[in-house]
Amino acid sequence: MNIGKWFIILIALLAVTGAALAESNDTNSTNDNSTTIQGQALTVRYDQLQCKVAFTNTQIDLLNKYISVDQTANKDKLLADMTSLKTYVDNIDKDSFDNYSTQTVRPDLQNATQDLNNAKKNFKQYNVSNESRTAFINGLNSAKTIYSSCIDDKEIKMAKVVETHMENWSTQWKNIADNMAQKNITIDDAKALLSEIEAKNAELSALITSGNITQISDFMKAYHEDQLHYAARFEVARLKGYRDKLAPIADQYNMSDALLSINKKIIDIENYTRPGHNYTDNEFKNTWNDIKSVGQDMKNAAKDINAERTKERMDKLAAKQQKINDKQQKGQGRQGHGLGSINNTENSSSQ
Repeated sequence: MNIGKWFIILIALLAVTGAALAESNDTNSTNDNSTTIQGQALTVRYDQLQCKVAFTNTQIDLLNKYISVDQTANKDKLLADMTSLKTYVDNIDKDSFDNYSTQTVRPDLQNATQDLNNAKKNFKQYNVSNESRTAFINGLNSAKTIYSSCIDDKEIKMAKVVETHMENWSTQWKNIADNMAQKNITIDDAKALLSEIEAKNAELSALITSGNITQISDFMKAYHEDQLHYAARFEVARLKGYRDKLAPIADQYNMSDALLSINKKIIDIENYTRPGHNYTDNEFKNTWNDIKSVGQDMKNAAKDINAERTKERMDKLAAKQQKINDKQQKGQGRQGHGLGSINNTENSSSQ
């Protein structure tokens, strides 16, 4: 999977997950951070494509200049494609960016590359002088060097975006864990997970500083699966914390069946969140949708339990009020009986 693409898929999903459980301030902060990071990631992905388009167009210019092969139509098409693609970057429209780059930009790049390769294969037929041939090859080698440098630069920039995202993510998770702890809700292994993330971020930061592109690229590929698991593991642990908090209250109100159903779903999800499991695009999305679904189930269960608790309190208040009313009525009855006796006595005396 393309590193930039999966990263944006990840943060897009994270922006909406946990909404049923998160504190409102945490959720708003997450959305703001995610939007910023997603915009940065889209910009880097655009620049990566720009490297390829620039390399392709340079080859087209070299062919036209030294070999007299005109492929400017391909160049114009690619320039128009990138202008259109830029609007999706500016609007941080990830879905439209993905669709347009997949369905338009990349096919046009492939066609242009194919035309270039065909021209190079039939190089001899163009009756090119040795000087022009040498100039073309030198220009091509220079273009390759520029392209390689361009791609390496974007690899480092994407690594920096990931580093910033994971730092923000780690801070957010710590705040969530602290807020839940204040409510006596425990996220098991939260500290261990956060320590693991901090160690990974430190490793990535050191690689970025070193500028070793090969090591950065290898790290990013491996970190792909790590981040997906960090996200899923934290959210599952979070759900389990809420489940454990609700369980004794659910038992008290004979509503444990709802929690049992939620627990079964959590166990099913955990099969896909264990370290070492490699996600496909759809599998990760499905797992994340399952996590959000369980979060909604948890929210509904909490609402139902709260409704029962509210009903119980109202019933107790009503019963208490009824006792007060009964007591007042009995008091009024005794007072009326006393007045009647006095009146009877007075009547007897006057007779």
